[in-house]
Amino acid sequence: MSKHENPPSSGFQHPKRVCGLILKGGKSTRIGFDKSTARHQGQSFLDHSMARLAPHCDRVAVSIGSTPLLENIPAALQVHDAPPHEGPLAGILAGFHGLETDYLFVLAVDLPLLTDASLRRLKSLIDVPPGAPAPLLVLAVEENDGRTQPLAGLWHQSLAAPLADYLNKGKRSVMGFVDPFPVTYCGIPPNELTNVNTSEDLSFISL
Repeated sequence: MSKHENPPSSGFQHPKRVCGLILKGGKSTRIGFDKSTARHQGQSFLDHSMARLAPHCDRVAVSIGSTPLLENIPAALQVHDAPPHEGPLAGILAGFHGLETDYLFVLAVDLPLLTDASLRRLKSLIDVPPGAPAPLLVLAVEENDGRTQPLAGLWHQSLAAPLADYLNKGKRSVMGFVDPFPVTYCGIPPNELTNVNTSEDLSFISL
């Protein structure tokens, strides 16, 4: 379902390349440790997220904020936020700058319950017929309460310029940036969009 009708064709090409971007640059202040190292199904959140995205992407990179490079991931697959310390939008902009892609398949590292089936459904929504306008944003939405998760979805590369302008104006709200654009929503089953922000959240997903 769409929040707005897609605008008339504006020259977008049929999607050819999708690169994944794991957002792990947050400070994890509420949980008290780097949440990307928390465990789910025998893997760290970061490894789990990368393994989930890999089948759907040409390559998967990690937005690491302003932290030092990770030792267990090739440097070419890590991007520093631009500008630093400015939240997830800065990570997404860094992904656009660091990866040549038609779409960024964005996934926050603290969403470990998203299934392969849901990620596949998200990606399927950019598979438009030749000549049809490509979606600008395909975002996950919780099926029961309609809560949008903008950090689980596909962002078209044409958003890079307006995103840079938005950040240059000192704006940081993810939904504030997203709201003016046409959005195609993908319904996600209950609980799959659970954010792990606290120790209690981590206990919940381990049940």
